[in-house]
Amino acid sequence: LFAAGDNGKNSSLQYLKVEKNVTSSNYEKYYFINNRLSGVILIGDTAKAAELSEALEEKRSYSEMF
Repeated sequence: LFAAGDNGKNSSLQYLKVEKNVTSSNYEKYYFINNRLSGVILIGDTAKAAELSEALEEKRSYSEMF
């Protein structure tokens, strides 16, 4: 499990939520606020953790992520 950033808990903000690689053993969910990455959850394969930590720091846009 890897979770970082703002994972959609603030009810006063409007999040874009994207699920990717959803299988029985892997799960990825990305949260964006105003088109900028704000949080991420990885379950199963966490190999992208360092890359996603950097993306969060840089507040990458949706188009930069996908």
